[in-house]
Amino acid sequence: MLVRFLSHGKGSAKAAAKYLVGELDAEGREREGVEVWRGNPDMVAAVADSLDFERKYTSAVIAWAPEDQPTGEQIEAVLDEFEKTAWAGLEPDRYSWTAVLHRERGGGVHVHILAAQCDLQTGRSLNIAPPGWEKTYAPLRDAFNHEHGWSRPDDPKRARAQRPGHVAYIEASKLRAGLEHEADPRTLIRDYLVQRVEHGAVKDRADVVSALEDVGLDVTRQGKDYITARDPDSGKRWRLRGELYERDFEPGRLDLPAEEQAGGRPEANRGRSRARARAARRELERNRKRRAAFHRGRYGRGDREDARVADEGLAPAAGGRHEPLPQMLSETHAVVGV
Repeated sequence: MLVRFLSHGKGSAKAAAKYLVGELDAEGREREGVEVWRGNPDMVAAVADSLDFERKYTSAVIAWAPEDQPTGEQIEAVLDEFEKTAWAGLEPDRYSWTAVLHRERGGGVHVHILAAQCDLQTGRSLNIAPPGWEKTYAPLRDAFNHEHGWSRPDDPKRARAQRPGHVAYIEASKLRAGLEHEADPRTLIRDYLVQRVEHGAVKDRADVVSALEDVGLDVTRQGKDYITARDPDSGKRWRLRGELYERDFEPGRLDLPAEEQAGGRPEANRGRSRARARAARRELERNRKRRAAFHRGRYGRGDREDARVADEGLAPAAGGRHEPLPQMLSETHAVVGV
């Protein structure tokens, strides 16, 4: 399982919400399944689009590999812990978010998170993914991965390129469109290249570079163990590492190790996983306490006038007072249910 925040947030939140609950994915293919698990996407979009900030919403993805096969109860537990971490120290009526689950071909699953970037009580901007967010959310990811034996993006065994995961087949003509919406563009690029390797079209690094250029990406740098690809339209760059991008790449290196039989993991390894899960939980709790202290210092506890002085996003009410965003929106927006 991985947790990743996306760069979106400056455009229309309504359009983002429409994409999340739409029947088609970024490739124009019909999705296997779409389920709203938390909140109301339309309400979240209405809150976000009412803001005057440059960045109106935050978007994230929690994704599982096909082999993880998380249960509904496990997904709920992950979402609970995500919420407790993102808005630590704040009551649920002070933030607006939604979680939409997408089922994938091949058995994979991922959850899209859409959150209005504000504290509803004060109207101040609230960024749940500030610079360095990885350090805050990594313990959450690690705790669950070690507890359930889920695929870990930091596992050395998974450093080698893998077979296509949640992308069943990527057409070269649609790859760049998918990069704008996928949780992890590097995974999408990797899956595209692996498919070319499996079909015999990519046999060495020169072929890797050619395959990237075929879809309109610029290869700006080539190091001993990496390639830097750039989208000329958006200007976004990705440093691509792994055996697939090494100077002496050979297709034979993409063979995956044999899968372990259920229950076949040595007891010592299981013990280490339990210990690492406990350590991750402790670190997660420390992160939450620091985050809660910051949130309370910046936004107050909901009954402090000094937290309401910075009135970004608040609507003036009669007598010059300010109304909290939820009340203001209920009076000015007609929200259509999903």
